[in-house]
Amino acid sequence: MWVGDWANEMIRTGKCEEENLLKELHGEMFGPSRDFVFSITRAEAAKIQHPLLILMGRDLFHPSETSREIARICPQTELVQEWRDVGEERLALASAKIEAFLATDDLTS
Repeated sequence: MWVGDWANEMIRTGKCEEENLLKELHGEMFGPSRDFVFSITRAEAAKIQHPLLILMGRDLFHPSETSREIARICPQTELVQEWRDVGEERLALASAKIEAFLATDDLTS
């Protein structure tokens, strides 16, 4: 598990001497009380009024269903479903969407 590897490195290098603290952090981020994403609840996500651009995940730590659910519950979201490992054309389209999104004036208001 990648978080376990990080925690072990933190202890090995002396950056954290409290293993229990790291275990608590892991539980808060990925434990059974977190059924959505570790940084926000569904209710909090539904209140986001700023535009979001989501590049759909499709691996263990970034499941596609989570990407879809964020797109469903956040009012101003664009979901890019195909962008990774689907060819140069799709990647170029996704890149153009990212550039257009970042150039939007709405991001600063």
